[in-house]
Amino acid sequence: MACLIFKIGNLDLDFFFEAGIDRQGKNTYFCENLEKMAKELAEQLERLGHKAELLVTRYETLRRQNDELRRRLEEMQAALLARDAQIQKLEMQAEHTRISAALAATPADVQAARSLISSLVREIDDCVADLTRDV
Repeated sequence: MACLIFKIGNLDLDFFFEAGIDRQGKNTYFCENLEKMAKELAEQLERLGHKAELLVTRYETLRRQNDELRRRLEEMQAALLARDAQIQKLEMQAEHTRISAALAATPADVQAARSLISSLVREIDDCVADLTRDV
């Protein structure tokens, strides 16, 4: 019995077979075919290993990009909330300004109020004068 050992990366492949040749040369063919299959397997495993490394690299890159995008999304959401609060505050200020402007007197209203107050004061003075004459 003979043994072939193939080393593929960290993987050792051991193949045991009967040594010798029978009348049709089947053992020799088996050994040659086994050796060829082992080499092809080693090549396929090596290609698979490279593809797995590439896949892991791409996965890590995508994971980092995903983490960055999630972080940026959180920042954008926080900024959006802050802007919404600022908009609400400014809308309230605008409403207060509209109300105070509606309640605020125009210069004509101020003049009319002063005239009314002056006439009322004159009338009160006249009443006081009438009362002091009668006493």
